[in-house]
Amino acid sequence: MSFSNGYTYAMSIDSPCIILTRWHMFIVNGINENVALHLRSKDDDLGNHTLPYNGSYDWSFCDTGRTLFWSEIWWGSKYQNLNVFDANTWKMCDKGKFGTQHCYWLIRPEGFYMGRFNDPFPSGSWHFEKPWA
Repeated sequence: MSFSNGYTYAMSIDSPCIILTRWHMFIVNGINENVALHLRSKDDDLGNHTLPYNGSYDWSFCDTGRTLFWSEIWWGSKYQNLNVFDANTWKMCDKGKFGTQHCYWLIRPEGFYMGRFNDPFPSGSWHFEKPWA
């Protein structure tokens, strides 16, 4: 999926990371309808966003080792509350290299996938994390 489709939204909520790990997170809508989400952490409310098909929202931050971001996500009558960055995300997406780490969430009709890379779906790099409630 391309992020240069005119529907990309970005936010940075940090200053340069000196000794902390910088994470760049992406949430991509792989459903052929709009999806709404509300994203937040304990300290930052990133607000409500509507993602069209193939649209994405991304943000970056410095992780203290205890960072948690979660999102409420709606698709029509379906709903899910999802931790989009936590210790599981770190384990799944950390590439073990110095520099910015990237992690991708893909919203699909069957649920939510996470991956280290933005590979076309389906590929072996996507890991199914949670179905719709």
